Amino acid sequence: MWRRKLDPADEGSRLRENIVRAETELREYDLRHPRNRVVPHISLQVKPALPALKIVLICFAIIFVIMFVPLGGFATWDSWVFTHMTTAQHLFEAQRALQTSGDVELALRHIEAIPGNAPEAKEAKALRKIVEQKMAAKNAAAGQAQNAANAAVQAHNAAVQARALAVDQVSSDLRNLGYQLTVETSTDVPTEVVITSADFDDTDHRVRFLSFIRGRKGPKASLCWNGFNDVRLRSSKIPLLGFNERYSLDCGG
Repeated sequence: MWRRKLDPADEGSRLRENIVRAETELREYDLRHPRNRVVPHISLQVKPALPALKIVLICFAIIFVIMFVPLGGFATWDSWVFTHMTTAQHLFEAQRALQTSGDVELALRHIEAIPGNAPEAKEAKALRKIVEQKMAAKNAAAGQAQNAANAAVQAHNAAVQARALAVDQVSSDLRNLGYQLTVETSTDVPTEVVITSADFDDTDHRVRFLSFIRGRKGPKASLCWNGFNDVRLRSSKIPLLGFNERYSLDCGG
């Protein structure tokens, strides 16, 4: 049977007409039935990551977990390097530790990693003697420094205790002489003794008392001997109330 050959232009025109007709019918249907409006479904598809990148990331994660997490991280890496060094490398690192940083502990660690039957054992033995001498000198210096520190602490504590006893003795002596006062060490200046008496508001009484303190029969000698250089006279323990002035004991005079 003979068939008419279709013109592509006619086919395209007929297709466009069908599309326009379908869109028109859809709009009319939506106007008549707004609640049943058909919303075309849009599917969003995310393209998967490149397979090569995934493989690289997975490999990196596996290496990190195996080498650093269960084995202690970078410290374990250093330990692994240390245990896989040759005896020649251990000897070299020991010599370098002594010559550059003077780290005798590190040098001794490398020396102890060299077996007695290794070719470098003789050199390691000689180097060990040098390391032990340096360690002994280092320990001796540390011991001397610690002894000096302990002695300084003891001297300080003894001085504090001596000043406290001297203050108590001065307070007792002045009270026995009939003075109504209190004597204490300054909380701000360790070499200052503070004497409080309401009578110090009177200038004449204050001048006579200061002269007595500095005199031969006063407590100047005891205070100066125990490290006090100044005396503060005040009429009240309340700050900014009454007389309050500091005077030198003239310990050098």
